[in-house]
Amino acid sequence: MFKKIFKKIFSILNQTLDDRYNRKRIDRSFKNSHSIDLNNNLDDWHAVAKEIKKAALLNNGKFFFLDKFVIRHLASEDSNLGWRLLKLISSKTNGGEIIRQFHTPPWGAPYLLRRYPFLSPTALTHIVNLLSIKEAFPEEEINSFFDFGGGYGGFASCVLTTIKEAYVSIFDIEEMLIVQNQYISSCYPKYINQVSFYDNLEKISNSEFDIFNASFSFSEVPIEDRKTIEKFIYERCKRIFIIFQEEWKDNNNIDYMKSLLHSLIEKGWHAEIRPYEEYGWKSINVLVGKKITNRPHRSLYV
Repeated sequence: MFKKIFKKIFSILNQTLDDRYNRKRIDRSFKNSHSIDLNNNLDDWHAVAKEIKKAALLNNGKFFFLDKFVIRHLASEDSNLGWRLLKLISSKTNGGEIIRQFHTPPWGAPYLLRRYPFLSPTALTHIVNLLSIKEAFPEEEINSFFDFGGGYGGFASCVLTTIKEAYVSIFDIEEMLIVQNQYISSCYPKYINQVSFYDNLEKISNSEFDIFNASFSFSEVPIEDRKTIEKFIYERCKRIFIIFQEEWKDNNNIDYMKSLLHSLIEKGWHAEIRPYEEYGWKSINVLVGKKITNRPHRSLYV
């Protein structure tokens, strides 16, 4: 009982101190005007992406993380999430080393942690996801990443700054590819030649990728549009790491992912679905799999 009360008080204190820290260091006086209504168009990702693209191109991204669409869809201001992830990363093998290598870039951040002013909660989510991939496939070399739905390019930049031999292919809609290209070109220019951008699976020339990565993006695609992506996974990817929410609008993702799991097993993959508890959010799971042989493998739901 007292432990829970103390934890709550500590959380509120941290939030208050972080808010004060951010007010002093992030100028939020910038006022952006949008051509679409923020509340009435949240389901229209193409419309939202156009506004995010404007923020990326405006003054070379100077106000990117102050943009309302960017904050709502791509960049968390949740300091409690940041502290949770920081503690988690610090407990993992090589976590401290990655924290030192990867930090918030010149475009800035929506929110900063006062003890680690080069890290935002958003940057920490990318580090946690990368470490989780490494833990899922220990002792295995993973260099070629297929990033399905690349956000603003944060996960790709985390990979590139921490894995020297890495190559990332980002698949997204056209507007977001422009954002990602602009972000990496501006903030991580020496890595831009290690990134490819695609909006059509048929145009991808790489024969096979070490891993197919998706953080919520795949599970937000309408179920009827996922068959082509499934085929790509079966034929072109050695491993998968798909973080997904059990429910998304009218999609029952847990049933769909179980069906995808069984298909993978039938095609000679070792795979499983397990809770993804790193963020501390409910009903979040990850589908992890690796192509092994042509024989089916049993899998456990954890």
